[in-house]
Amino acid sequence: MAHSLRWRDLRQQIMLRIPGNCPLCLTRTAAGLLCNGCCQSVCDSMLLGRARCAACALLLNSQGKCADCLYNAPVFQSVVAAFDYQFPGSVLILQFKQGKRYLLAAALAELLVPRLQDLKLTLPGATILVPVPASRLALQQRGFNPAGEIARHLSRRLHIPCSNVLFRRKETGPQKWAGRQQRYQQVRRLYGLKQSAALSGKHVWVVDDVLTTGSTLNAVSYLLTQAGAASVHGVVLARTPLSS
Repeated sequence: MAHSLRWRDLRQQIMLRIPGNCPLCLTRTAAGLLCNGCCQSVCDSMLLGRARCAACALLLNSQGKCADCLYNAPVFQSVVAAFDYQFPGSVLILQFKQGKRYLLAAALAELLVPRLQDLKLTLPGATILVPVPASRLALQQRGFNPAGEIARHLSRRLHIPCSNVLFRRKETGPQKWAGRQQRYQQVRRLYGLKQSAALSGKHVWVVDDVLTTGSTLNAVSYLLTQAGAASVHGVVLARTPLSS
């Protein structure tokens, strides 16, 4: 695995130094990142100024309340999401995960960089990136952990250490079609924290690909907070607009 990661890093570094095509419109771009037009189209959903939950970034309902945080109060402080999980951003997520195109991690992670630079300025002290671990079945099918690929690119770009301090205690089925109650039940005691984790006083950014109900982020945030983290923030590519 270590050899595979080194080769993957080398290949990605080479790809970032040569021209490529925008993953959506195929326009020639530097390093194969999203062109300006597609970047705006993907991220517009987060930049239109609609009222969102200050904690989990979900669009507020007609009563001005957050359905997810009402159901389960967040342990984390905030969520930074690049876009809502809808077209055309959802196409990129599917290409990245289902199409096994791990090199898309760079183009997708770049959408988060400006907002994370702003967040970093507001947090005094040490910050670390912690990716959510994938299931064994997902790793076998894809050959990589999407959250891990995003975290590793952000680590290089923002000069923030990345630490795999989380592990899965058990294997569960995919959460894609699970409702809110099922998701909360599935993540109970699903994750654990390695004994070697040194989190006291640190600001932890939990990295994942998509946030739907916040059940996973809440579960790991509890572990990280109990271990002494000064704050916990979710960092995701996409926020599902309406969770079920």
